[in-house]
Amino acid sequence: EVVPELPVFKLRDLSMEPTKGIQETLFWMQFVGAMHLRVELAGTVWDGVTESELEVKVSQIELRVRCKSPKRGGDSALEQLNGRFKKEVDPKGCWYCLERSISHCLEQRATMLVIALAKKCPGKAWAGQDPVFLRDIFQRKAFHW
Repeated sequence: EVVPELPVFKLRDLSMEPTKGIQETLFWMQFVGAMHLRVELAGTVWDGVTESELEVKVSQIELRVRCKSPKRGGDSALEQLNGRFKKEVDPKGCWYCLERSISHCLEQRATMLVIALAKKCPGKAWAGQDPVFLRDIFQRKAFHW
């Protein structure tokens, strides 16, 4: 008998210290198995944005987010999501979605980009005031010329 492979969803994860924080307009929450990043995409530029307009790339050590739609021109709101992680993640367990922001009244429309980063080592805290990204002056990259 063939048993179909059904998708598995995690409905709940326990928080761990530090549980949450804010860096510029990036709000993060830490759980035992993941870090959740939330950025509000506010303004008329983002009205009606869909997940297909966003490109989110995750490797074990880095996150890259950009808007593929030239009419949006809102990459500045996404810029703070780009960078190298302080700890490694499991790219296969990461996901993203768009949610309606609950911080605005019903008349105003705002969208929240949520990115869940699955920790490579669940149960180990990402400590510090800014536990997500490295913010070094020297971000060395190879010059390909």
